[in-house]
Amino acid sequence: MTFTGGSAQIQLSRTTLGSVTMDVTGSTPGAKPFSQTLCRVGTSTPTTQNCTLTYADSGFVFGDLTASPNNGIPDEFSNKPSQNILVNAVKKDEITKQCIAGFANEQKSVAFWSSYTSPNSGTKKVKVKSGATEIDAGLNLAGAVPLNLSFNAQGQATIDVNYADAGQMTLNARYTGSGDEAGLIMDGADTFVRYPKGLCVLPETTCSAGDASCPAFKKAGESFTFNVKAMAWESDSDGDLCDNLSTPNYAHQNIDLSLSLVAPSGGSDAADIADYNHTTSSDGTNSLTRAVSEVGVFTITAEPNPSSPKPPNPYLGMVRPIEPGTSEPIGRFVPAYFELSGQSIMPACSNSFSYMEQPFSLMMALSAKNSADEITKNYFGGFAKGTAGLVAENNLNGIDLGARLSGLSALSWPTSNTGGNSRGTAVVNDNIQFSRLGNLPDGPYQLLDIGVIMDDGEGTTHYSFIKDPDMNAASAGSCSGAGCDAKKISIQDLRYGRMVLENGYGPESESLRLPLRTEYVSAVTAGVPTWTVNTDDSCSVYNTLTSLDTSEIATTGLNMTLPLGFPTINAYSNIGLTLQSGVVASGVDQLYFSVPNASGEVPFKQHVEPWLKWYWNYDGNNPNGLYDPRASAFFGTYRGHDKVIYWREVN
Repeated sequence: MTFTGGSAQIQLSRTTLGSVTMDVTGSTPGAKPFSQTLCRVGTSTPTTQNCTLTYADSGFVFGDLTASPNNGIPDEFSNKPSQNILVNAVKKDEITKQCIAGFANEQKSVAFWSSYTSPNSGTKKVKVKSGATEIDAGLNLAGAVPLNLSFNAQGQATIDVNYADAGQMTLNARYTGSGDEAGLIMDGADTFVRYPKGLCVLPETTCSAGDASCPAFKKAGESFTFNVKAMAWESDSDGDLCDNLSTPNYAHQNIDLSLSLVAPSGGSDAADIADYNHTTSSDGTNSLTRAVSEVGVFTITAEPNPSSPKPPNPYLGMVRPIEPGTSEPIGRFVPAYFELSGQSIMPACSNSFSYMEQPFSLMMALSAKNSADEITKNYFGGFAKGTAGLVAENNLNGIDLGARLSGLSALSWPTSNTGGNSRGTAVVNDNIQFSRLGNLPDGPYQLLDIGVIMDDGEGTTHYSFIKDPDMNAASAGSCSGAGCDAKKISIQDLRYGRMVLENGYGPESESLRLPLRTEYVSAVTAGVPTWTVNTDDSCSVYNTLTSLDTSEIATTGLNMTLPLGFPTINAYSNIGLTLQSGVVASGVDQLYFSVPNASGEVPFKQHVEPWLKWYWNYDGNNPNGLYDPRASAFFGTYRGHDKVIYWREVN
């Protein structure tokens, strides 16, 4: 080293951490014997201690050093670039972080690599950009990728950082010196978090109409599958996240799941569904299975940050602004089945039997239920498509006679819970009847099973049936399991009946008595019916008030055709001639006519209910017409031949 004017300048460098002591070991001219080398820093007093230089460790710090705390690489949405991040080449001093002079206004090649912190593995790389050059950072030190950084006078360079996945990542930087800086190694690292922009809920099928026109999808309470996908950022104005990049590494517990009713309007909410824990997957999709307890159309929302009263749900240490995802309308959900309850049938006569064509009482309730056996309160309006039908089978013979049952009204599914009604339950209180086969008598059907069958109104594919069916009217014998399609209501006794009158004879000076009876077909042999007095009938009524109606339509009163000049007479139902309405007892009774004091034949017809009329064909040209029973009352001296014990008219 040569001094000029008493001073000289030299540069010293050391690439490793530690202290170096400077000394003069020889000079020309030489130093005074036993003297010490003294060093001065700045304007300080020269001392031997100032001759020891300490070389501090150096490295890189990310972010604005003037910020408190240092913001480093900021947390951000997945795939949203963090721009103009400062890379500071500094002395590793937590107090001063002084700039490394060798990096001022220099371009240096710095190698970058990243490591997965949480979760500890992944598939996507961190991108680092300087100027127009962008690299994919390596996944370890051995695979670190170099990038030229331009440092300013303060030893600062800027980079952009982007990571398209979710999770916590560590970005590492290393500078390895060469030439005069050989052996110099400067490291830096920063940990940051990326989180999804939001969630996307994708059901297996949707219905944009969101109303009762949607096709049936699942039964209420039946499990179905849908996907929840974590989506990356694409733009700040993005209104549809579902077509964005996915974030496979997103893992977040306690994601809130909720159902929202779309239709019917004014309906009831479905029961809550369980939350879920979102786990990492190859494409960011979690496949879930849930069930909707109600009828209708719903949406599903997956919300990472549910509102109060649910607690906050942080992701990697903080509550993040991850947007909830809501599905398109899902449905239509339909009942799992229909349940019969409160069923009863009251026979029309003496709690014993009913005549064909005679109305008898049917009461029952049908409830639309979910698979948990709960009534679905949204089964009303356009969502209530179910209809009921009646089936009938005698003595399990496999011949369905349901087509002969009529009078069942259309089911009325209440739209509110007012007036004693309950949504989801249709109450039936009807008078039904079992029809005749015209003038072809049949029966009796004394073990007639009557049941109800449900049609869910869903067309060719049915979803909802009657619960616990125990009857199949079209199949002989008892049914079981899938072989049953109806629910038995009651066993009834149906009979083909009629009322019969007999002619009567007597003097004109006395009241005349005529027998009447009710009969039913007790058997049919080779098409010929056997008529039997219906001894079980103690309920058929008749009325003997004089009727001027000569038709066969009237159902009450007695129509007489009096001979010319014949006095007016009346018919009664008791021997005391005081009552004009009667009830048969064990199938028989008597008509009583008042005293005419005149002789002659009085033809008459007793108007009766349709089920007691029959195809008498009195006119000889109307075999398919129903007629009231007829007879004649004969008043006069004729009393029959003494040798005739009993005389009756045979039809």
